Amino acid sequence: MKTYFFAATILALSLPQLVQAAIPPQPQRCPTAAAIQAVGVSRNMIQDNDGLWVTGRRNQKYGTTDDWTFLIGKFPATTANQAYTKAVTAMTTLNFQMGPLNGPLSKWICWYSTAEGYTATAINPPITSNVEPGVFLKK
Repeated sequence: MKTYFFAATILALSLPQLVQAAIPPQPQRCPTAAAIQAVGVSRNMIQDNDGLWVTGRRNQKYGTTDDWTFLIGKFPATTANQAYTKAVTAMTTLNFQMGPLNGPLSKWICWYSTAEGYTATAINPPITSNVEPGVFLKK
């Protein structure tokens, strides 16, 4: 019984360090809207689970020392080309809102908005798998 209690105590005391280790270091700053606009968005549009379109760029520095994934959307459109056109237009009014904040999936998030009402995020570390983009576009 003492061995079990000792092991449980060690685990309980080390859990905060394990959780802390899973969160990457916080970036010094978010990318500026101007730096993101200079890179632009990809023509590779992704249709999200709700039928709306998302685009962005993976693995960009955007004038920082960190790597970021940028996502913008959710664009109502009937084709990927129509959604891309909306994304390009929305990028001209991109405006930084806040961040970096600790977000889902042990990522740091910077929030942006557009005059058209679309949400955008810069995500660090960059997304390396095909997670649902909508996870990062819900404020």
